[in-house]
Amino acid sequence: MPLINFSVFHASLANSPGWRPSFKYYNMWVSLAGAILCCGVMFVINWMAALLTNAIVMGLYIYVSYKKPDVNWGSSTQALTYHQALTHTLHLSGVEDHIKNFRPQCLVMTGYPNSRPALLNLVHSFTKNVGLMICGHVRTGSRRPNFKELSADHSRYQRWLLRNETKAFYTPVFAEDLRQGTQYLLQAAGLGRLRPNTLVFGFKNDWRDGDMMNVETYINMIHDAFDFQYGAVILRLKEGLDVSHIQGQDELLSSQEKSSGMKDVVVSIDMSKDSDGDSSKLSSKATSLQNSPAIQKGLTLLIPYLLTNKKRWKDCKIRVFIGGKINRMDHDRRVMATLLSKFRIDFSDITVLGDINTKPKKERSMPLARKGTVSSALYMGWLEMLSQDLPPILLVRGNHQSVLTFYS
Repeated sequence: MPLINFSVFHASLANSPGWRPSFKYYNMWVSLAGAILCCGVMFVINWMAALLTNAIVMGLYIYVSYKKPDVNWGSSTQALTYHQALTHTLHLSGVEDHIKNFRPQCLVMTGYPNSRPALLNLVHSFTKNVGLMICGHVRTGSRRPNFKELSADHSRYQRWLLRNETKAFYTPVFAEDLRQGTQYLLQAAGLGRLRPNTLVFGFKNDWRDGDMMNVETYINMIHDAFDFQYGAVILRLKEGLDVSHIQGQDELLSSQEKSSGMKDVVVSIDMSKDSDGDSSKLSSKATSLQNSPAIQKGLTLLIPYLLTNKKRWKDCKIRVFIGGKINRMDHDRRVMATLLSKFRIDFSDITVLGDINTKPKKERSMPLARKGTVSSALYMGWLEMLSQDLPPILLVRGNHQSVLTFYS
């Protein structure tokens, strides 16, 4: 009887439209009072039997919660969880963003989530329990869109993410081309304050082959991200990211989840004041970071910091590379050390590059990635020159939004 009374109270508390009691004089608070009184009467009659009964019920509840059977009971707990999530999301929408609460919320262009495991796992490393992660998938084609198939895929791959303990949402869209679909996602992905602020995608290794319109589309995606006030992160692996051609992907990904992570990571960002692009690279030797707070507003410091907080990357060390002048290298090093100390970011070394701001020779200069002034092919050539023949490399560019503060 206590469980029945509490169950109807909980169903009313969840405010689910499916709960429609027919008793004319029903009141949720009367149900709660009845549950409490019943429990009290149980202990008055036989406290030992009541204690044993409560222990058995609690044990069954814990067991079911732990096992998480793949069944949908339409429980009031599910309805209450939805109600609380909706309430908190609406509440967040009425609160202004603050730099102290900044979180990297990533829109990751994975396609099918299991087709680019390296991209998925890297982003999950610094968004798990920290920020939002949305796996974006743009489906193109000349045939008429099959929205029923799209809905089925959405459910299928969301379950795949849950089974692989990846805290992310899968969001597919139909579009005429990749850029248009990306624009849809940049504008509409997320809800309220739970919206992405960083676009993550893979490097286009085959940019020299095929139609240059595809390169134009790729570069325009980067510019669109900046136009929508997103940061941009590009991951490049020498062997590429797409493993959709490999058979048995589920088994492959399961084994990757269990494998031990790399011991060290390298993050390197170009911090020249005249540069419009930044880069970071990951390898198995050490961790280094170059950052321009004036341009990046801290995103390129925040990502490696979040990575080193994870178990897989905990042994990594951060080395910071900054630009400066040859005649004041010691001063610049002390200033950066003070800055990092105020940001409460541990580092192992700071290196000042005294000639980084020296104007390059005409025959060696690299193009700036300025929209409307540099062709897409030239931009890709610059990125190719920057990242070719290197270990896995991460190119990072902030969106002029401050993400770090001195104050906790």
